Amino acid sequence: MNKTKWIYYTVGVGILPIVLRLLAAIFSEEKKDFLFFAPADIIFFGLVLCVSNINEVELLKKNETHHKWITRTNGMSIIYMILYTFLFGLVIANEIHSNTFNIEAIKWASGILSFTFFIFTLSVYKNLKLYNE
Repeated sequence: MNKTKWIYYTVGVGILPIVLRLLAAIFSEEKKDFLFFAPADIIFFGLVLCVSNINEVELLKKNETHHKWITRTNGMSIIYMILYTFLFGLVIANEIHSNTFNIEAIKWASGILSFTFFIFTLSVYKNLKLYNE
């Protein structure tokens, strides 16, 4: 997949909940109580990136030189998926028993995870071009 399609399909779909929430904020009457950035939306973005990475590297023509890189990339994606799933579990638990967990800390943690994984994903797509040649 070329970078333009990747941005449209992966990043665009992943960031859609964040964009829709911001659009909803524009039309909201009560902006002071509106949650502009929800951890679940940020976590969704990261999970979309994880699934995209795993899918793209699995589509590579496998040979011995690519095998280690594919394994490392999938391993890193799975580790991040576990972290995102943990944070998502905290978000859901917080909705059931409100104020059990610090939602601001979860938001920051999911934001940092998503930012670092986005950088990792950019490097994966750069390397995909090299390995597909």
